[in-house]
Amino acid sequence: MDVKEIFISFVWFYIVNSYSEENKIDYEGLIEEYWQKTNWTKTDNFNCVDNKIVSEKSVRLRSFNGNKFLQIFKNKVRVSTIPLQNTNITLETIGYDLIRIKGCKANRYICFNKKSKLIVQENGDHDNCVFEEKFITSNTVCFKSKFKDWYLGIKDNGKIQRGNRILYSSKERETRLFFIEFI
Repeated sequence: MDVKEIFISFVWFYIVNSYSEENKIDYEGLIEEYWQKTNWTKTDNFNCVDNKIVSEKSVRLRSFNGNKFLQIFKNKVRVSTIPLQNTNITLETIGYDLIRIKGCKANRYICFNKKSKLIVQENGDHDNCVFEEKFITSNTVCFKSKFKDWYLGIKDNGKIQRGNRILYSSKERETRLFFIEFI
């Protein structure tokens, strides 16, 4: 279900609850006219609310399968067992469950390249820098790339996992999960 369908379902809910025979209005024309006035476009093109930051939160991402923290440097992504200054991360919310992951010190974004490896980019407006935030519990989260079925993860040996890695066992799936520690 895309954004426009959700919008239309809310409008139809309102129409059904407030319909009266006296006020016959062309609701479909009204919906289409209002839709054209808003800044929302199809999510396939990504421009959800013009790619603006709705909110930010400073966190540390600790892997579920060990005490390993995600670090963002100016040119690469690494893993650390100690919460250092480079482990401070900003999660920028840009839409419903859509985020960008930015290193506070490096001031750069985590993105996937064409080979599903994690890279660091200065500009986070690309489609490969947008992640879906899926909460498992209140502080356990999984990050999935918005436009491909690729997941952010840390292996047991402390290396960054490729996004397209197919995970069969539950132990392997734990590499995708992160605890969120608020700073």
